[in-house]
Amino acid sequence: MAKVSEKANDELVNRYVQLRDRRTVRKKEFERADNVDKEKLEKIEAILLQRYQEAGIESARTQYGTAYKTTASYASVAEKDAFFLNCG
Repeated sequence: MAKVSEKANDELVNRYVQLRDRRTVRKKEFERADNVDKEKLEKIEAILLQRYQEAGIESARTQYGTAYKTTASYASVAEKDAFFLNCG
């Protein structure tokens, strides 16, 4: 069997395309499976959040770890340059 460095350009390009295409298929398969898991995680998060709100708690310790609520705040500005001019 010839070393990769000894193969003709046609063979190398063909192999490259095969590998690239195989990676594309694998990535799509992973993303589909990962999306299913993400949906399941979101459902569990919603259930836990509802339970925490009903109980008036922020977290719950379990034998598997502690689940807790977090609040994220985001801001955006329409005119970034004008904003920074007024922050000086």
